[in-house]
Amino acid sequence: MSLFDKATVLRPPAPRDRPLRWSFSPTVLAPTSAPQPVWTRNFGTAAYRPAPDFSIRPTRNARKPTYVKNWSSKPCCWSKAMKNQSDTGLEARLTAPLERMLASFAPIGVEGTALIRSGFTGAPQQQPSGAAVPMDPERNQARLVASGWIARGAMLNDGRRQIVGLSLPGDVIVASGSVDADLQVWALTEIVTVDATAFWTTLSEPGAQASPLRDAWRRCRTAERLRMARQVVRLGRLNAYERTAHLLLELHERQVRLGSARGGALHLPLTQDVLADILGLSAVHMNRTLQQLRRNVLVDYRAGRTVLQDLPGLVQAANLSAVCGPLIPTAF
Repeated sequence: MSLFDKATVLRPPAPRDRPLRWSFSPTVLAPTSAPQPVWTRNFGTAAYRPAPDFSIRPTRNARKPTYVKNWSSKPCCWSKAMKNQSDTGLEARLTAPLERMLASFAPIGVEGTALIRSGFTGAPQQQPSGAAVPMDPERNQARLVASGWIARGAMLNDGRRQIVGLSLPGDVIVASGSVDADLQVWALTEIVTVDATAFWTTLSEPGAQASPLRDAWRRCRTAERLRMARQVVRLGRLNAYERTAHLLLELHERQVRLGSARGGALHLPLTQDVLADILGLSAVHMNRTLQQLRRNVLVDYRAGRTVLQDLPGLVQAANLSAVCGPLIPTAF
């Protein structure tokens, strides 16, 4: 006798006011056995009979929590020395990108490192991706980007936007006295910033005594102005292929100075839409350009990570002179 015949013979009488239906639902009878068919009765609604879960069982040899004896009879508390040591470590972690970037331009020495770490006050502020970075132009506020990527640009009335600059870890954003005053500033990724007004004021004082740190800071600001000029040349005279190659070389150069790029691989947490907003292209045109670079074995673009497979070929594709375009950076 088949399974269907058994169900037909063994089914109970159905009530007159509601038709009788039978549903087929699998259930597990044992942890190692295969699922077995079970016939359950259903009066007009979808029936489901949950099977017991035999896979979760307490074991005899389960690891028990361990306890560490506290040999100190006094309650644990932060001493002044421990607190100062913790604050120093936190400042070092926040200013580490800035120290590496300045040291790539000129040696800053021990005194310069101490001055950098003492020039940042206030608690770090963490903001999610897409949030606006609050700046106070009246106070000439400056903030250090400790981690994350920040964009500076303008938003048009029809929803289009143009990104004119990127701030990476180690960059200092100023609310006034620069081109950032009239631009919107927002986070492209999750960011951590810290107040750098004191550091900015100290290094920006006219007639200050020359020092290795000031020399490195002057070269860093010159490189920032050069990047702005490169962006104007990219948008004004280069085609989509040349723009993309030149931007990737510039980001690679900046990350080599930060010590976050290894060989031709660089961290790129930017979507194709963001790249299109930087280069003044449409999303479709941006996608075709990246595919062309991939076919030419120059760039392997992936989400969050990009590999520049042929740096000399990418420099040639950017079609810029050594004065205005970035060269292949050497080890700093």
